Amino acid sequence: MTPFHLASRPDPVIPGLPEPFRAKMPATATRSIRILLVEDAEDDAFFTTRALKAIPQVTLIWRARSGEEAVCYLRAQLPFSNREQFPPPDLIILDIQMAGLDGLGVLKALHDLPDRPKVLVFSNRNDMPSVEAAFALGADAYHSKTQDPSKLARILDSLGWLPRSP
Repeated sequence: MTPFHLASRPDPVIPGLPEPFRAKMPATATRSIRILLVEDAEDDAFFTTRALKAIPQVTLIWRARSGEEAVCYLRAQLPFSNREQFPPPDLIILDIQMAGLDGLGVLKALHDLPDRPKVLVFSNRNDMPSVEAAFALGADAYHSKTQDPSKLARILDSLGWLPRSP
């Protein structure tokens, strides 16, 4: 496995703005960032969940154990149709390697959503074709998985996705 890998989409240049515009997470000081974790491996889910619990600005709203479950959640299909109980995420942390519908399939399914959340691909698969395919399908960032709980907070902060304290 390669060491910590940082990759993110380049900031789009919007005509008429003096510098590149970077979309920030839609979060305020009064609401934490809602995260949907899509991870089929129990060990990886454990470490990622532990890391998320250590970040005060985020709330893990659901862990989907498959790509199919994630798509049902995102489309508010049964059993996830109650949006008060199963709110839409601001951010998806997505594994690529999963049985059945893999992470790339989930990225394809996101194109149909009216309000697409940010997507952080968090994977042990770091070959260039996988990274390029994820970005081509709309991933916002791609990083190597880590068991260090503080690294996930640093990743989200470096991407500008954690709200700043007032």
